[in-house]
Amino acid sequence: MGRYLQLFSFIAEHGFFAYGLCRGLHFVATPKTNKLFSMTGLLSKNMTHGIRVLYDQDKLDTLHAQAGDQEEPLHLIPRSLRGKFK
Repeated sequence: MGRYLQLFSFIAEHGFFAYGLCRGLHFVATPKTNKLFSMTGLLSKNMTHGIRVLYDQDKLDTLHAQAGDQEEPLHLIPRSLRGKFK
């Protein structure tokens, strides 16, 4: 296992929420996406207002090989914490 670096992040914002940040939302990867994450060395980390996806530098070649496969997209499902948004 190598060093993990950020691949991308997603922040949920909307003018309705205080400071524009939707703090009651987290993202869950589907089982198929979890398998893909494991295979390519990706990790997902929920933040208070979004998600960050990291990659393992040691598996960068595997990630590059998988990146062009449009049959295997990443699916991250938004879920509300405590049944409602803050």
